[in-house]
Amino acid sequence: MEERNTVVLDPQHAKVMAAAQAFAAELEASITDDAIELPSLPDVVLRIRDAIGRDDADFNRLADLAGADPALAARLMKIANSALFNRGGQPPSNLHAAIVRLGTRMVRNTVIALAAQQVFIGYSSEAIHPELKRVWRHSVHVAAICHLLLTVRRTGIAPEDGFLAGLLHEVGSLFILLRTRDYPELWSQPEAMTSVIDAWQSRIGAKIAAEWAFSDTIATAVRDHDSCALAASAPLSLTDVVGVANFLSVVSAQSTDIDALVADLPDFGDFRLDAEALAYVLTVARDEVASLLASLETLLFPDLDSPQLVPTEARGQREAQLAA
Repeated sequence: MEERNTVVLDPQHAKVMAAAQAFAAELEASITDDAIELPSLPDVVLRIRDAIGRDDADFNRLADLAGADPALAARLMKIANSALFNRGGQPPSNLHAAIVRLGTRMVRNTVIALAAQQVFIGYSSEAIHPELKRVWRHSVHVAAICHLLLTVRRTGIAPEDGFLAGLLHEVGSLFILLRTRDYPELWSQPEAMTSVIDAWQSRIGAKIAAEWAFSDTIATAVRDHDSCALAASAPLSLTDVVGVANFLSVVSAQSTDIDALVADLPDFGDFRLDAEALAYVLTVARDEVASLLASLETLLFPDLDSPQLVPTEARGQREAQLAA
């Protein structure tokens, strides 16, 4: 009698895969029918965003709006004193000074960052905190790299816009992770969860960016950053910047040797930076992530790293050289 190899499927595996397929079908139906329930921004964020969009917006008005929310005011003060923005080493004396230092675009971006943290992380279950924390750390790292790339490589794109796009580039992943509370069995096999996130996070992220009334440029960067070519062509777009920054964040997390890493990087096309500039961007971004995380942290993540400030005066001199 002929022998046959029989594959016996693990019932738990079959259950998880069925849950993953059901979850993916739910996301697809929601997007197709435009029935996905997207989170709304808090009122204070909407007021600040609207004020910044007006021609007569001023720093005093922004200080009044932000000062009405003590937690937000405290975070703005911390951000203004972080390594990314405090190049002179002198901390801002009050909220108005902090807002002047950050500028209107960065104030907008900071309140958006805090809102995203509150919406997607503050209301989640403890079971998914580790994965949310990983995505949040990665997003902050990409935001820092975007800001630095656009500081040392003049493209006509504001570094503050790069920071926001980098921060939001995986907002779809955060949304999907929140929705997994209805499918707890997915967490027994992370690869099933990863497949759903990879398939849907970009489209959902773009919808969230549109729902929050961001520009088409930012929504496009959120949607297309992981599918655009690394060898970018002129004119460079915000999508190109986020795509390169995302790649750099991933590969730099896999190596502690910056020089060796830079030597093995692929061709970035018209987004050319020499090895010294790239090493500078990766080194400073790595140093600044802890500072930014500490500035944006909530009580949810009390174990975030302490700020590691870089020599801000030296950094400012180096940026001027690279941008010349």
